Amino acid sequence: MWTGAPKVHTAVTPWASLTDTQQSRAPQGMVKAVHMNSGADSFSEQVCQHGLTPVYYANSDACRDLVQLPCAMKYTPWAFGCSNTSHVALLNNDWEHCPGRHEASLLRQIALQHASKSALVQLAVDLMNRLGMALGVSGNPGVGKSTVSALAAYYGMRMLDLEDVIPPLGSSATTRLKLDARRAALNWATEQQASTNEQINSPRRSMIIGLTGQTDLTAFKPIVHEIVHVHLQARQSVAAERWRTRFQVVNDTGQSRSWASHDKKASDMADVIVTSEACPEITLFDVCVGAIYWLAAAANTSQQCTRHQQQHNTPDASCAASPSDPGHRMSRMMRRFSVPPEKVHAVYSDLKQSLRVFHQAR
Repeated sequence: MWTGAPKVHTAVTPWASLTDTQQSRAPQGMVKAVHMNSGADSFSEQVCQHGLTPVYYANSDACRDLVQLPCAMKYTPWAFGCSNTSHVALLNNDWEHCPGRHEASLLRQIALQHASKSALVQLAVDLMNRLGMALGVSGNPGVGKSTVSALAAYYGMRMLDLEDVIPPLGSSATTRLKLDARRAALNWATEQQASTNEQINSPRRSMIIGLTGQTDLTAFKPIVHEIVHVHLQARQSVAAERWRTRFQVVNDTGQSRSWASHDKKASDMADVIVTSEACPEITLFDVCVGAIYWLAAAANTSQQCTRHQQQHNTPDASCAASPSDPGHRMSRMMRRFSVPPEKVHAVYSDLKQSLRVFHQAR
């Protein structure tokens, strides 16, 4: 549970100056949780694709001939694919994993609906990919975790959906077995991410992991401390409307509409909070920009703590040694994924400059 350091929820727009003072002057041991909400900005007209049908994993029209093949992984025995498409196989296939039923259908739908890509969203994803980090996306059922994850894969990130994981004993397995399988899948994904980062000639890609909507994230410790936690949230009225639309398409998803408990706890633990009420492109943009902003602040905090320990031969009292402390977590992330702080700050600087240029051109 990420409660080691106090957090300040700060609204950050894409066009904010994101000055070095905002980024680097936070007290040691404290990193602000970034709150993104670009949906109200007029630039959504330049990014969103309108008139699209809902994207749901249970939409059988997108994947009429689902192929199921053996896949000997610790976390699942099966891999799925759509036999009525070939180009979708190019998505999310540069790492060793078992594509799930959810992934096969969603990637097919995204590829069919998004014939063109937004240059601004592509910029945000490309910058995030330069870091090769892992992002975990939480939120209530129906808030958009799977859609945003699939869209991220379409734009070039790696994708894993934990709700897609079927334990070895099948979908009727106990809750405990499902949780064990998902923990194993999360661990495998981060190991694969770290391994590919070490390949010198391989271009980096970040990974987006769709966390389950109804699982307490503390169940995924300790590996959850090595990913950037992005929480999607929407007003209950917006989420309820999405559920009504979903039922019109697929009748029933088998998911529970549990609004309050997990959503509140997950948002309290989040590094980045995204108001997911705009189109998926805007949400994905906010996910990437918010994650880069948080990583830059966390890298700075980690460096401050390291310098203090080197100078005084003792940790600063505000640099907690708890695994949940942002500075401590960032040090682990940088080691795990081979990302030096200089690279994080370079990406952050390029992001500021790119957004400044885009804003001036509007």
